[in-house]
Amino acid sequence: MTPLVSADHIWALWAILLLTVAAGFWAERIWIGAKFSGAVVTLLLGFALSNAGVIPSSAATYHTIWTYMVPLSIPLLLLHVNMYRILKESAAVLAAFCISSIGIVLGTLSAFYLVPMGENSARIAATLSAGFIGGPAGYLSGAKAVGLNGGLLTAGTAAVSTGILFYLLLLFALPTFSRFRRNFREPLRDDRFTETTAEVAGGARKGARIHIPTLSFTIALSAAICTLSFWLEGKLGWQGTGIVILAVITVVVALAFRKPLSDLQGPQEFGMLFLQLLFAVIGASAHIPTVIKLGPMLLLFVAIILLVHILFLLLAGYFARLSLPELLIASNTGVAGPYTAIAMAATKRWDHLIIPAILCAALGYASAPHIGT
Repeated sequence: MTPLVSADHIWALWAILLLTVAAGFWAERIWIGAKFSGAVVTLLLGFALSNAGVIPSSAATYHTIWTYMVPLSIPLLLLHVNMYRILKESAAVLAAFCISSIGIVLGTLSAFYLVPMGENSARIAATLSAGFIGGPAGYLSGAKAVGLNGGLLTAGTAAVSTGILFYLLLLFALPTFSRFRRNFREPLRDDRFTETTAEVAGGARKGARIHIPTLSFTIALSAAICTLSFWLEGKLGWQGTGIVILAVITVVVALAFRKPLSDLQGPQEFGMLFLQLLFAVIGASAHIPTVIKLGPMLLLFVAIILLVHILFLLLAGYFARLSLPELLIASNTGVAGPYTAIAMAATKRWDHLIIPAILCAALGYASAPHIGT
């Protein structure tokens, strides 16, 4: 089925994606957005439009958002935050990530024995395990390591995209249940479960001022950090580490110029806008007809992995006395990759978990192919 707005209709596609973002921000004012966050609304709108045949499930525009706009948003979100506190809290998230990885292994073993996939079962299990520990980069490296390609790789990608969509909805929903949250240790911050987007919108309504020269300089600085980071990635030949290098450079800059950067107004709002676009793209990429056509059993395989994973993660995290935000961000980093974890942390106002998520991503990149295979 050809979508109403094809991948070649770039301007129309941008307009629709930005409308889903605007709807997500606006939804913060009503109960669904206030409870689950505007990101969830944008995610569901992207999913609905894609599966209704309005927009495509893949397009060069989506690649632009993943490749350029999301990395650009990371320094915009991080330059003003307290790096000393963030670095202190990284150990707990790394511990949560180790628990998350064990949960993925247990989930993969369960799916391997419960869902018959024929002679390709072992290769599929290895690839999905690597993908849910190391994110998209882990998925590709795992597939390469075991020789999974062609139709199976395409079907696996479709199943993973759909599974990630529903898993992200679960991760966003869990912190909204206060009775469930009480079972976990919580950080002392009073605003730990409020939404950044709501605060940004509220600040705008109160007349918060954005200084255009300062904003322009900060975006230019963010672009310069991205340029240096991905240039070093290519120069060093460390595939998939650009975001880690980016985080290191951002931390150095934020620590070196802590006082002038702490008073910036505007960059965080632009960073949130760029990240909200990511949720529209994730929603659009989860195309149910493609999954049904290419491999419905793969979706069941993915569902079992994620179900066993989340149950083990929450149970082990409870006994390890880890907080719910730490567990969810660690899981998000492995299953969906660092960009969605960063976006979730920013949306939920867990800014102190952004750098730990990137550190978990580095650990996942390094370990995923070996654990999976």
